[in-house]
Amino acid sequence: MSHVNESDSDVTTERQQLMASARAGSSSSLGQLLETFRTYLLLIAEDELESGLRHRVSPSDVVQESCLEAQRDFCLFQGSSEEEFRGWLRRLTLNNIKNIERAHLDAEKRDVR
Repeated sequence: MSHVNESDSDVTTERQQLMASARAGSSSSLGQLLETFRTYLLLIAEDELESGLRHRVSPSDVVQESCLEAQRDFCLFQGSSEEEFRGWLRRLTLNNIKNIERAHLDAEKRDVR
């Protein structure tokens, strides 16, 4: 059991180092930091994306869009901890899902068939 805790601690330390480096302007560190959250974001997208939309948009597409936004808007992130960053990424992902759902709902309303 302590092995798992050491592993979690190592991941946390790595993420803290990557975040500090990203804050200092390293885009490669930011990319590596985002990669450590990819599985987490994919689980959110798979859980939250309506099954009826999955034939048009895959959960991995949602995650990719969220990561691109996070890279673009990282300067707007005001937090300092891993938990705050994870929450920020979660909000980006959930907002992207809502936007996709809204866009597809609007498209269905415009469909005259």
